[in-house]
Amino acid sequence: EVPREAPDARICSATGGLDYVTPQDNSIGGQIKYSEGEYPNREVVPGGTVDNQFEEYEASVVLRYGVTGKSTLYARAGYTNRWHEQVTERNFDGFTGRLDYDWYFGPKTLLGFSTWREIRSPEDLSASYVLSTGWAAGPGWAPTSKLLVQARYIREDLDYRGDPGFVLTATPPREDTFRGLQLYGGYAPRRNIRLSIGLKVGDRESNVVTREYDYHAISANAKVQF
Repeated sequence: EVPREAPDARICSATGGLDYVTPQDNSIGGQIKYSEGEYPNREVVPGGTVDNQFEEYEASVVLRYGVTGKSTLYARAGYTNRWHEQVTERNFDGFTGRLDYDWYFGPKTLLGFSTWREIRSPEDLSASYVLSTGWAAGPGWAPTSKLLVQARYIREDLDYRGDPGFVLTATPPREDTFRGLQLYGGYAPRRNIRLSIGLKVGDRESNVVTREYDYHAISANAKVQF
């Protein structure tokens, strides 16, 4: 049995960037993100314990471009380096990015498409990070310029490269595939403030039999830009 305090973590991040905005409200710029994670309780692995402490650096180019009067492209392409204090064979060093395309085919209705390759925090304690690669598509309704309601089908592959266990035991890393639906509501009272809530349901397949299950999750986020 794993103690409840085992997955405790303190993760701090800071992001800085600079954008050039055109009179047409298109923009291009760059950003740098630094993250540091500390895990007070060491992870139990075969043969002992491991400290999952890490440092992560990410440098990206970001773009917002109005392709037509009814469609907008958002893109981020960058380079991410994550370094662990112990079991450095699981370090990550490579391309990460995201592409979002929104097409307003009606006055208040849109069709959105996204694809990504990103590092994310895991939802359990089998790894300090997962590499997520996937795509999503679906319709949305924006009754006002500040409010958006959206439904999307999601296909996502999750590679648990941050798990020290597969390195120490020479076994293949855990790999999951998620397929499901997401309902999302977003509200932007101001241009630099975004609030959102989401419901995600689906099923998850895995190369680890005990990790296959039906999935339900509720999330809420707030983002403020300065």
